[in-house]
Amino acid sequence: MKVKRLPRPVVLGAVIICLVLYLTTQLWTSKNNTANLSYDKFKYSINPVNMCLNDNNESGEIFLLILMSSATINFSQREEQRLSLLKSSKTFELQIRTMFLLGSTHDVLITTGIYEESEKYNDILMQNFIDSYNNLTYKTLMGLKWTSVYCPQVAYVMKTDDDVYLNLDNIVTLLKMAPKQDYAVGHVFEHNQPCREKTSKWYIAEEDFPAPVYPPYLSGMAYVMTGDLAIKIWETSCLVPFIFLEDVYIGLVIDKLNIRPNTNPCFIYSNDIDYPLCAYIRACAVHMKRSESVIDKTELVVRNIKLTTCLDVICYNPYARIRNRKYNQCNIDQVIYDSSN
Repeated sequence: MKVKRLPRPVVLGAVIICLVLYLTTQLWTSKNNTANLSYDKFKYSINPVNMCLNDNNESGEIFLLILMSSATINFSQREEQRLSLLKSSKTFELQIRTMFLLGSTHDVLITTGIYEESEKYNDILMQNFIDSYNNLTYKTLMGLKWTSVYCPQVAYVMKTDDDVYLNLDNIVTLLKMAPKQDYAVGHVFEHNQPCREKTSKWYIAEEDFPAPVYPPYLSGMAYVMTGDLAIKIWETSCLVPFIFLEDVYIGLVIDKLNIRPNTNPCFIYSNDIDYPLCAYIRACAVHMKRSESVIDKTELVVRNIKLTTCLDVICYNPYARIRNRKYNQCNIDQVIYDSSN
């Protein structure tokens, strides 16, 4: 069969477009290298240096380190998360640690309360950049840098937010089957375009990111990576120009490492849906609605964990083949897997 070739002008045009995009990206990277984050100027205000040590003050085997981004004023949310994680987990032989990531505030009363909270729980990491939405990337990189220095032996690192429901049982089940190196999983966004609307919360100017499409990236509400990848992301961040959108920035660094993030339906992104109880029973993480309580949802799940209508639902096998790819993400109990492959 004779293969029909594309007209030479079409081929030449495609090559020129690809070349322009490549050169634009290279110029952007070169231009913005000096704008990369330098953590020399940031100092730890609170640093739980012993979090990953065992009772003998030696480096123990930590299975999962949860880095939870939290606003300085969110005292009640942090307390709920502590109680929720205790209730949602079985008695694991695995070592799991949770640390809250905070920036600083000029409010003396809030700062005093944070220091008292840290004294009580020893689970707060804080640096002297201002706690704000535009500094969320700072928070995550702060956590990854801390991991590389104080917890390099950790098997997996999870980054999440304090308004996210976490089911530790399902997270551990997922990770027991997961790869041990160069692996990241969560809810993946693909083909997302930079927002050029100046009034938008997510506005990115072309000089800050000229490419028309972001690389695949994990939703910042919750994602998990292997310990080695967490350290690689921190080390490689010095090569990637800063963007205040935390999840996009981490996606850019992962893309720089030539690693593709994995998506799994047990990470439920949208916070505008009333999910069925089965979704929470089988989920790893769910972005909560503002009116919902993490601890109330956890107690409801614990009371109904053996709900018969959920027993056939398996949403945490990363290697399973989805039978029906046209599933509704909002109803995770409709996702059926063929785990034989």
